[in-house]
Amino acid sequence: MMNLTFDTDNTIRISGSVDIFCAEQLKTAVHDQGYTSHITLDMQKVEYIDSSGIGALISLYNEFAARSITITILPSPGIARIFGHVPLNVENG
Repeated sequence: MMNLTFDTDNTIRISGSVDIFCAEQLKTAVHDQGYTSHITLDMQKVEYIDSSGIGALISLYNEFAARSITITILPSPGIARIFGHVPLNVENG
């Protein structure tokens, strides 16, 4: 199960699992916010992400990049190594 919290500073805090069962929910929720500037996806409490979750992040990244909106991902230690092989803007804390 994935939980989302939307902060006023364009940060989306994501916890739980980002998998096939919620990847589309994540994309829809981000789109529904109507962001026009930088977005931070705080994934420091994500325990698990599968290929559908990564695909959703890449899709969001590409869609927003086409509109000159940057996305920064803050991964949890457990998923950080996965992002070393994915062309996204990931900050390792």
